[in-house]
Amino acid sequence: MLPARLFRTESFRLTVLLAGLFVISSLVLAGAMFWVTERALTADFASSVQGNIAAVEEAFRNEGLPEAVEIVRQLTSTPAATDYYLLQDAAGAKLAGNLPAMAPIFARTELPIPDATGRREPEEHVIVGEGKRLPDGSYLFVGADSFELIEAREHTLAAFVLITGTTIALALLGGLALSNRVLKRTDAIIDVCRAIAADRWDQRVPVQNASRESDLLAVTINGMLDRLTALMENLRQVSTDIAHDLRTPLTHMRQRLERAQIEARTTEEYSHAIERALADSDELLRVFSSLLSLSQIEASKRAASFGEVDLSALLAHLAEVYRPVADDQGHKLETDLVPDVAVRGDRALLMQMFANLIENAIRHAGTRARLMVALGITRNAIVVEVCDTGRGISPADRKRAFDRFWRAEASRSSPGHGLGLSLVKAIADLHRIDVTLLDNGPGLKVHIQFPP
Repeated sequence: MLPARLFRTESFRLTVLLAGLFVISSLVLAGAMFWVTERALTADFASSVQGNIAAVEEAFRNEGLPEAVEIVRQLTSTPAATDYYLLQDAAGAKLAGNLPAMAPIFARTELPIPDATGRREPEEHVIVGEGKRLPDGSYLFVGADSFELIEAREHTLAAFVLITGTTIALALLGGLALSNRVLKRTDAIIDVCRAIAADRWDQRVPVQNASRESDLLAVTINGMLDRLTALMENLRQVSTDIAHDLRTPLTHMRQRLERAQIEARTTEEYSHAIERALADSDELLRVFSSLLSLSQIEASKRAASFGEVDLSALLAHLAEVYRPVADDQGHKLETDLVPDVAVRGDRALLMQMFANLIENAIRHAGTRARLMVALGITRNAIVVEVCDTGRGISPADRKRAFDRFWRAEASRSSPGHGLGLSLVKAIADLHRIDVTLLDNGPGLKVHIQFPP
């Protein structure tokens, strides 16, 4: 049994509306066709009667009244004849024919079938004919049984009714089938949404054929759910990482304050403990500031305000700023920049992205490494590479290098909290920049390709 709400769906109402319009147009077309068919049949019927009258008139003109009588007798001699004739003299006496004598009628008229014909259904058989006065005053009436005309009219009308009824039935069945399909797809989407609301994030809308419009909607919804699932998983992971990475410095700060509370005796000892606590607090604030910046960049809608940025000048400026820092660490920072290369983007964010990459190279390259910042154009794409000859990152770790708070084992002893590359990835995604970590043999190569 069909659910009642199936008849209340928008698709069913639209189908009924379209079916109604189609039925109305079909009725108009059927009426026009019926009118044309009726006129054609009637004209053909009248033409047949006129032809019979002309044949008798022709015989009268050639041989006189006796020949006309003979023609009428010949035409009515066969029992299966469907044409009716009456030839009577000027006084009204019947001369020939299969109709009884009658008062002359000259207009087209309808007459009942004589009982002598033995028709089983005389009400369906009507003689339609015309009368004409011959030159000698005699009267000729010629008619034909209109049963075939009536049958043709009824068959035509029945065909139109059958076609219209079939159209309505098919339209309603099609509407029900379409509504049922739409209802099932809608229920599937509703079930998935309810499952997601119940925290079952593994549920997805079934997809049968990705090329269909309804399945394209399902694919879009599933893509959105995949993105939401990834964000929720990322949120849970970030919460876990924050708890794990910040618990240690908070614990150390608390222990030092407790130790100072118990053991400190002089003003200098208290001052030293407070300075250490302030330093720990500043470090924690820097972490939270980086997290806030990362969230702001990921949720940023600043793409509409992008402008033209001289990338060559920006990288040259950063190289000049960080070259003394690299020298202090025993590294050598070099550049290979194509001049006058411009890109669209946010200058401040791009500067932060490349500054993070250069800082990471200086911090984690080990000792006496060679650092290179290169800018070039290949295959109509702008490419920047930040390379070092340090320890690098193993291929297995490169997949996790952009995760928040992730740090390679070799870098855990150095300062930092594993947010630098996460900021780089967020800024790159905002600018639709492709960032790839490659082997520099030895060291790490960060390959950055701007969109064309």
